[in-house]
Amino acid sequence: MNGAHDVGGVLGFGPVVSEPDEPVFSADWERQAFAIAIASLCQGVAAADENRNAIERMGNVAYLSTSYYEHWLVAMEKLLVQKGIIDEQERVERVRAFLSGRSLPSRESVPDDGELARTVRDAIATGGPSVRETGATPKFAIGDEVVTTPWISRTHTRLPGYARGKRGTIIAYHGSHVLPDSRAHLRGENPEPLYTVRFDAHDLWGDEAEAQAGCVHLDLWESYLIERTSDGENMENSRS
Repeated sequence: MNGAHDVGGVLGFGPVVSEPDEPVFSADWERQAFAIAIASLCQGVAAADENRNAIERMGNVAYLSTSYYEHWLVAMEKLLVQKGIIDEQERVERVRAFLSGRSLPSRESVPDDGELARTVRDAIATGGPSVRETGATPKFAIGDEVVTTPWISRTHTRLPGYARGKRGTIIAYHGSHVLPDSRAHLRGENPEPLYTVRFDAHDLWGDEAEAQAGCVHLDLWESYLIERTSDGENMENSRS
């Protein structure tokens, strides 16, 4: 899926600006939005991949004109409606109440036994495991030369646009992991072998690469990769 959310940016929308001294939270509402989102994910409202996909569906203009935690808030609102936990009318009513300074009663009380807080702390500290035992034999081995698929995905994907159709080398294998492209769209986990691939910066950006750019490492699923043959690049998609 093309869009301004891509880690490499998108043509026509300016450079991706890095702020090395940016605080984790710049306002209290950002802390609250983050806490609500993580707590909701920990309670099974949605998977992290669904959350990312909801952010991507904001559209380029909305994405670039809102802050990081606004993305999280918009995504969680979408998912709560999509999952039927609230309906659109209730969402609108609660937003209007908040903006006008009114408070609405909670729909139901949640037992405060500390378990959710512990789950959230663990999730923030270590994340959720995505490795799955499948018994699948990996198609590639460490040292293999590969090419990433050049096709533009119409769905959520973890292959950044700048790395499509680029040659690289497998440097690590991590077992089988949940495929984000599948889980983001409620198509099941469909775990696949996951690899770390090393790319030379000049292979990614050509003459525009900085002189001392070195290399880039990306963790990529097997269906993103195509075997590179000795006589060139085999463009047969590994999904087939």
